[in-house]
Amino acid sequence: MPEPRTPPTTAQARLAQALLAQDNLSHEEAEALMPALIDAEFAGEDVDQQPRFVPLLRHLDQCVRCLKLYEQLTDDLSAIIGEEEELPAATTASPIHFSAPIPLGDHLLLQVADSLVRRFSVLFELPRLVPTLATLSGNQRSLYTDRLGEVTGAPLLAVAVGLEGDDMWLQVALRDVGQHTRWRLQLEVGDQTRTAFTDNRGIARFTLPPDIALSTARLFCEELTESEEQSV
Repeated sequence: MPEPRTPPTTAQARLAQALLAQDNLSHEEAEALMPALIDAEFAGEDVDQQPRFVPLLRHLDQCVRCLKLYEQLTDDLSAIIGEEEELPAATTASPIHFSAPIPLGDHLLLQVADSLVRRFSVLFELPRLVPTLATLSGNQRSLYTDRLGEVTGAPLLAVAVGLEGDDMWLQVALRDVGQHTRWRLQLEVGDQTRTAFTDNRGIARFTLPPDIALSTARLFCEELTESEEQSV
């Protein structure tokens, strides 16, 4: 797991260099570049030697606001990849309906509902994992991590998938920066529908049988009301 970047107040050498360099990135531009930087760090790349990350690293050396967001994203992705504690059990539930999809990337579609309670869904493709697959954190793979700017409050969503014995699992981290909102998560894969609730850290896990059809999966997310949180 990569360690969060050292705050500029304690990185004397980097601070001296940063004071002589010009920061040309806005907060919004820096936020858009963070997922690629974090993915590269988790893949073991030497990001300090890559020219494409120079503007963002320079910005993080000088911007406490964006540095805190970077640390938040790194902590959340570390939690979803390294989580070993028992998570809320999955149950069955009826489908939730949403509006038309919004493209997010090559293999991602987002649907957002117009409601007093935040609801959205993400459609993505599941990879086929085999016991011999070598990844950074064992037999698992990060599918997605980013802030959902299309959703009110722009919550952070991170999704990872992996194998444990013969079973496949899918783990979700869903958090609001500075808040402790809990969410109801409904996963549809093949002809199966399962539901779980995020814990106080915003994490939930689904266990899937080995014979489940692996193609596309849809994750429905609905914010819990205060009364629902108390009953979960």
